[in-house]
Amino acid sequence: MATQTQHHNSATLNRVAKWALITSAVIALISVFGFKFFTLNPELLARFDWAMALYPYSYKAFAQGQIFTGWLAAVVMLMSRTKWAWLKAFLAVYAISLFSEYSGTSWGIPFGHYEYTDLLGFKIGDKVPWLIPMSWFFMGFASYRVTIALLGPSATISSFTSTFSRLLLATGVLLLWDVTLDPAMSRTTPFWIWEQDGSYYGMPALNIFGWALTGFAIMFAIDKLFGPVRAKQVPANFFVGIYATNLILPLGLLAAVEAWIPLGLTVAMGWLLFRIGRWLGWRFIPRIKMRQDLSHSESQSPA
Repeated sequence: MATQTQHHNSATLNRVAKWALITSAVIALISVFGFKFFTLNPELLARFDWAMALYPYSYKAFAQGQIFTGWLAAVVMLMSRTKWAWLKAFLAVYAISLFSEYSGTSWGIPFGHYEYTDLLGFKIGDKVPWLIPMSWFFMGFASYRVTIALLGPSATISSFTSTFSRLLLATGVLLLWDVTLDPAMSRTTPFWIWEQDGSYYGMPALNIFGWALTGFAIMFAIDKLFGPVRAKQVPANFFVGIYATNLILPLGLLAAVEAWIPLGLTVAMGWLLFRIGRWLGWRFIPRIKMRQDLSHSESQSPA
């Protein structure tokens, strides 16, 4: 009876997670549609009463809604497969990302000097929207889960080489998101504003360092507090969907303004990360482990 109840609860949570993800994707698509047809063509607003009434609230509602539904999809799916095992990692990631964002908006470290507008809702310490660390978590975990899938049989090896490769690759997958996110969210739409105009669509080069540093810390926390073995218990395809859904908005916004360089970089970097991941997981790490096992075996054999 208890087993049947648990199965029913898990199935219910799966459905909730899937609908949350679908909702997040729909919000992203509507946002791209609205930007393309109304933000870039404001004269069209006057033709549609519903668009005129909705537009003043759309940026806030859709942006906050997409982040929240993305987070909800991730944590409900995690709960359905691992119960509350994800909570420590979530709290750690929230704290790490909040610290980095607060430091960045206050002192320009590690991302550079910037500030959030009011479009993403309530700000912690009047600096960081409360939803931002939630987006770091669900995209951080999605990047981690994608990495586990790429590494295949080497994903759960506990050696230093395997762990370090896993963390670096996951950081790279997360960083791929920012190739389009920052140009879209600060250049085409005013979700945050850079104090100084950087060389990459307004983004300073220091931001890449900040993302890499924060991303690596986040992956370290997820790896230690959740780990690759547990990560394999959650469906990789679902978190690929979360990752892809959160690429829809920045890719769509940049395509709408014909900013093709970030789109090209995203494709090229994605392909490169895929090839590196497969090489690490199926060739490099197994060879290193084989050599270590052979060396250990020889040291244990009698003289």
